[in-house]
Amino acid sequence: VVERALRPLFRDARVHAALTNGCLGSPALRREAFTAVELDRQLTAAARAWIADPLRARFSKQERVVEASVVFTACREDFEREAGSVEAWILRHAPPEEKTRLGPGGELEYRPLAYDWRLNDVERESQ
Repeated sequence: VVERALRPLFRDARVHAALTNGCLGSPALRREAFTAVELDRQLTAAARAWIADPLRARFSKQERVVEASVVFTACREDFEREAGSVEAWILRHAPPEEKTRLGPGGELEYRPLAYDWRLNDVERESQ
């Protein structure tokens, strides 16, 4: 659905953070429904939560590297269209402490994580 219907319609890379196929390799499931009134805020929050989740994005403390979902590889053009590169999009939504550590104009190398097909379970993630 995302590939054929929503990506061309919305042309907003945050949609990848909002819609999930139910696997741990995808962004975490949400506890609330998306609404028209709150959609922009919800999409930004979903993107930030995705990049801040250590199960889904791992920032190296020694190197300027982030390991993150293969979604960034598979849908590279969406992230490049919005931010110029996958790395710039990740930095835009990265936790403040990572942005501070990398400094102004921080460079970052993206490396894809192996996709985890295990069930994405809201209850398991809240524990």
